[in-house]
Amino acid sequence: MALKPCTRKPALANAKFHYAWIIVISVFLILFCCLGIYSNCLAVFLVSISTELGVPVPIVAYAISLNYVVIFIMSPFAGRIYQKNDVRKTVMILAIIQFCAWQLIGTIHSLAPYYVANVILGACGGFLGFLLAPTLINAWFAANMGTALGIAVCGTSIGSGVMQSLAGALIMKCGWRVANLVLGIIAFVVLEVILFFLIRSRPADIGMLAYGADKQGQTEVVAQEDLPGKTFKEALHTPIYYLIIVYVIILILAISFTAQLPTWGQLCAGLNVAQAGVASGFNWWCGGTLGNLITGAINDRKGVAAGVTVSVVIGIIGMLIMLFMIDNSGTQFVLACVACALIGFLCTMIDMAAPILTRTIFGIKEYTSIYSVVCMFIPLISALGMAMYSTLIAKAGNANTALTIAIIAAIVSIVICFICNGYAKKHAVEDVTGTMHT
Repeated sequence: MALKPCTRKPALANAKFHYAWIIVISVFLILFCCLGIYSNCLAVFLVSISTELGVPVPIVAYAISLNYVVIFIMSPFAGRIYQKNDVRKTVMILAIIQFCAWQLIGTIHSLAPYYVANVILGACGGFLGFLLAPTLINAWFAANMGTALGIAVCGTSIGSGVMQSLAGALIMKCGWRVANLVLGIIAFVVLEVILFFLIRSRPADIGMLAYGADKQGQTEVVAQEDLPGKTFKEALHTPIYYLIIVYVIILILAISFTAQLPTWGQLCAGLNVAQAGVASGFNWWCGGTLGNLITGAINDRKGVAAGVTVSVVIGIIGMLIMLFMIDNSGTQFVLACVACALIGFLCTMIDMAAPILTRTIFGIKEYTSIYSVVCMFIPLISALGMAMYSTLIAKAGNANTALTIAIIAAIVSIVICFICNGYAKKHAVEDVTGTMHT
């Protein structure tokens, strides 16, 4: 049975600026804490858990790979559930489950419950990981979706850097179990408070129109069944849908090299552990944040193809710096930081290009269900790509082959994006439905 949407109007909805921007800030904070902790802090605990349980680190790390696989499986189901139920109340329930799973990790004395906890985290991650931000931003923005999404997903990059640093400090001072407890409480409290007081699933829940809808000719709230766009079943019979999926797969193949940045820094650039950690952090702090803000604006003003081209070209420049860095030059650390920051621009495209292309071609009627199938490949290809690059670097003793593959994949992603964008211009939502795009 579908959950009834919340129709109570938040006090901030009476402000002069559009409430959609409150949603952007709220999503930013959710990603800052929840993905920053529940997803990107898992690896920080690996060595501590491995040492206490007396098992090799790779055996513990396999649980995180299992987490990714579960996200892959759950994503399409999450999309259908979001489509039929109130997003806000659904996530409030999932936040409780996710908190319990995270706290389970802090009580483990064997591997089995750790694996169980990661399965549960992965199931919740199918809803919160790659789908929540596009779902809410799509619902609240009829215009400037790229800018809004770019600001919102900065929460992931900034939050990951902050929370990983906090996790490391807490583990050093209080032990990993206390650190786990503290981080879990932070994520849970922030998520529930924001969901209760600020998040509303759709503008219609508080009697508003999406940002920019009035400028596109919409004057009243439109029922779900009357929204412009294709249904999920219609999308499944459209060839371009599968090309968007291929685009995502190729782009993620290029992006997944970033998991090897600390290894590259130590093995190939001659950096020590601390320097490699700082350099790889520039991928999140600098490249990810600036990339989201800059390319988000480019997507809105010049189109998706322009945004993808700029971000991918900048990312490739970073990879080329890595490929041709001169050993023992005295500037290795600086060059490594610059290269990692530039690659961060490439990473931003998975948060914006695919969601915007999907919306442009298929509309907003069943956007969440349609996009959920696209984003389900993100964790799967990420896991496979990380394993592939790790193996290549280990066997070769350098990252030349891995970098070459990543560069080629990035170039191919530009070509596929231009094809998808060309189709989108000819088959935009207005042409599909005869209705003004909202």
